[in-house]
Amino acid sequence: NNTMTISAIGDAQLPHGSIPRIIVCFLSTESKITGERTVSIGRTIYDFVKNIGYLPSYIKNGTNEQVMEQLEKLYRTEFSHDYSESRYLDDGTKETYRHQKSFKIFDEKLSFESVKNNLVQQQKASVTLSETFFNEIQEHSVPLRLDILKSLKRSPLALDLYVFISYRSNTGRVIGIKLGELMNQFPIDYEKWRFKQRLNSALKLVKAKWPECNALIKEDTLIIHKTTPSIAAK
Repeated sequence: NNTMTISAIGDAQLPHGSIPRIIVCFLSTESKITGERTVSIGRTIYDFVKNIGYLPSYIKNGTNEQVMEQLEKLYRTEFSHDYSESRYLDDGTKETYRHQKSFKIFDEKLSFESVKNNLVQQQKASVTLSETFFNEIQEHSVPLRLDILKSLKRSPLALDLYVFISYRSNTGRVIGIKLGELMNQFPIDYEKWRFKQRLNSALKLVKAKWPECNALIKEDTLIIHKTTPSIAAK
């Protein structure tokens, strides 16, 4: 068994949509580049919103509010990983190995603002990734391009598919995943036939931005062949 559970802390709500997906990829990329757990998210909200590919908007319920709201939800989200496997010895003894781990994406936020005569003089903000998440990024990074992520922001499914194929194609072998199993990994709440339809549309979007993507949907299976990464190895 291999299960990942996502839960909101306290009375918070879970993050949803494209914004938190891109935020996580942005923080991961910046941390991978710098090798540091603490990531600057810009001198202003305007900078941060623009850096993750959205058009800043200061109106009520505009883009700025939406991005900061999803950032707060991510801060209040916990991930729990539960892995177990069993085997039988020749003498009939059953041995079970189980590993459980809980972690957050980032466990510290810092912001600073200096205001004089109702004018902002200085601003800065940063987040510090949790040690568990930071180590995972450094040891098992996935080659992703932020420009592709930004271009797919209107489709959460296309974002998930781009990340998933990038990760799974790194194995160097052909992989087949049943659509029913894929639905369990993606946050899907509609019928299988509709999922296949939407997955085909999402795959077209991914391939339009990543022509080397060597994946296809055949009957009820997503098949991923060895694929040239969307970002060149250094």
